[in-house]
Amino acid sequence: QSLLGDSTDNIVGIKGYGNVKVFNTLKDCKTEIELYTATKEAYEGQFGDEAEVRLKENMDLLYMVRELTDEGEPVLWKSPKED
Repeated sequence: QSLLGDSTDNIVGIKGYGNVKVFNTLKDCKTEIELYTATKEAYEGQFGDEAEVRLKENMDLLYMVRELTDEGEPVLWKSPKED
């Protein structure tokens, strides 16, 4: 969804990415880090220096909160560590 975009959820996708291109971009990814890296590279191609900010913004909108801090605040999406 972060690559395709979703106007209902206010997600700006990557220009030129449809179902087939997204599939081909991600099909060989085996780990979360590989998925993240492939997605980040697509964002870099579209948004340049703003890629990380745009990706973080979209992932914050897409991420399903699964836990709360001890203070009751939602734990938001964090990018996996890249090697």
